[in-house]
Amino acid sequence: MTFTSEVLAYLSAHPLVGKVKRVNSGTAKGGRIRLAPKGWPDIDGYLRNGKALFVECKDVGDELSFETGSGNVDVGLT
Repeated sequence: MTFTSEVLAYLSAHPLVGKVKRVNSGTAKGGRIRLAPKGWPDIDGYLRNGKALFVECKDVGDELSFETGSGNVDVGLT
């Protein structure tokens, strides 16, 4: 199980989370089709109170790209 799938499983079971999904943000058809905008988070969804939820998953040592890092806010789920 990858770290992203572990986070997705955790969020799916969390009582404050309404719905979450994994987002593939690469390209297809030899780069002619972009699946999501560059920098889009790995997981998106919403909380039961209607607020949006975005999660970027990185391995230890990986850095955020400019597109991904511009606008991160840690709100917590406690």
